[in-house]
Amino acid sequence: MNSTLILRGHTEVSETRKQRRANKHANRKHPAKHPPKWPPFAIVFDCETRTDERQSLTFGFFRLLRNVCGSYNEVREEGIFYDPEEVTPSEVRALKHFRARNQAKISKDVPPHNALLLTKQEFVKQFFFPHAEAGSLIVGFNLPFDLSRLASGARAATRVDKDWSLIFRNEWAIPDILEKDEFRIKIDRKDGKIAFFALSGSFVHKGRFSSSGRFLDLFALAWALTNTSYTLKGLAKDLRKRGYKVPRKLEHEPSGRITPEEIAYCRQDVRVTAGILNALRGEFDCHRDINLNPDDAMSPASIFKAYLQGMGIILPSQKFRLPSKIQGIAAQAYYGGKSEVRIRLAAVPVVHTDFLSEYPTVITNMGLWPFLIARRLRIKTATLDLKALLDKVLRKPDSVFEPDLWKTFADMPS
Repeated sequence: MNSTLILRGHTEVSETRKQRRANKHANRKHPAKHPPKWPPFAIVFDCETRTDERQSLTFGFFRLLRNVCGSYNEVREEGIFYDPEEVTPSEVRALKHFRARNQAKISKDVPPHNALLLTKQEFVKQFFFPHAEAGSLIVGFNLPFDLSRLASGARAATRVDKDWSLIFRNEWAIPDILEKDEFRIKIDRKDGKIAFFALSGSFVHKGRFSSSGRFLDLFALAWALTNTSYTLKGLAKDLRKRGYKVPRKLEHEPSGRITPEEIAYCRQDVRVTAGILNALRGEFDCHRDINLNPDDAMSPASIFKAYLQGMGIILPSQKFRLPSKIQGIAAQAYYGGKSEVRIRLAAVPVVHTDFLSEYPTVITNMGLWPFLIARRLRIKTATLDLKALLDKVLRKPDSVFEPDLWKTFADMPS
């Protein structure tokens, strides 16, 4: 049987003295501004697509919400957008017929009118781009998919730390003409479910965008708050159980066509998404003692780290100046198991070996909290102690289940 040993290495990023001075000067000249936790406006939208392998956009609904009295319950505008290159003339007529028979569900102080009907390009020009550039929340459930439906194209990102760039071409007259006739949303995947977004581009006269955008994926926020992967329907149901007034999702199987049932289904999904936004806002605001914006909460670890910062805990990497050799030894000591699937599409006996909250459990068992609050750190050679520990485990493998043994992993006895 072949075996593979994989070690982590400690990598140092080299930075010249000239670069350090430039970065220090830039930080002094342009101090970081912390945006408001909940911006004045939010755009909630949802896209419907064909059901083939391309899943191209047919139409979608959006709502422009204003932040009033601690929630986004004030609807300033509601409308439909569609892709004129994808939909058929009969489908356009279906959208126009729906618009003619339905008023926009907006706040009472807004003059009543029918729901807007815009092309995809008009929606991006009139609502999406101005609000994204102004720092309004761009909200969706499984947001990467919906953003990709709005984009004109996509390409691999030019920066190493980014995965993709969604391209939104300036096919219409934006007041301040963009330098490259387009703006982009750069995507960096955290994992298979969560992604980071950043608005990118430059104006001819104003220079770079004033904001990198505020993109809030409610799937990610729910995951950060509950450690549970939800569907839109399941999340709305659970929030109603907690007492939040979240509308119910319609029972409908998407057909990939534009029909009255499909339009009503998409409109209700946007109402449900807006309800979830306000409910999760209530849950998130319970964490009053952390300095974290909702669009930066990507996992439970994000909230945990924000609490550590609120407690004044400084990262060991920032608090202690360790030699590169010691950093390398510590990195190599980290073991990550590799798993492979050798048998597929066959029913075989399995042993479930998943762990719940593995990192917190290990931190507690090993007693690692003193490392976080320590003022000083002393490096000690403990080769003999380590050999004695390994000999003990080899002689008595069941000793790894003894709580007292775990303490010695971090603090070797003299």
